Amino acid sequence: MSIVVADKKLLTNRIDWIDTAKGYGMLCVIIGHLGTPGISAFVYTFHMPLFFYLSGFLFHHQNNISHFLLRKTKSLIIPYFCLAIPVF
Repeated sequence: MSIVVADKKLLTNRIDWIDTAKGYGMLCVIIGHLGTPGISAFVYTFHMPLFFYLSGFLFHHQNNISHFLLRKTKSLIIPYFCLAIPVF
């Protein structure tokens, strides 16, 4: 069974230019890791700042810092330790 969607905007709340910029950023990471001397040096000047800019642009400030820290702890710190402990 398939569902035909006339407009993708109805299903997602995404910003097209940000998705496009992230796609170009990912391509730049791949090109940078190829190791071509002139191109890699050029790509390394902007591809990480691009990701930082986009992350900051999408960051949603919350008034309650304790809720923010608790949510980040649950989503980042706990999985980190659960995966790191078996390694050691």
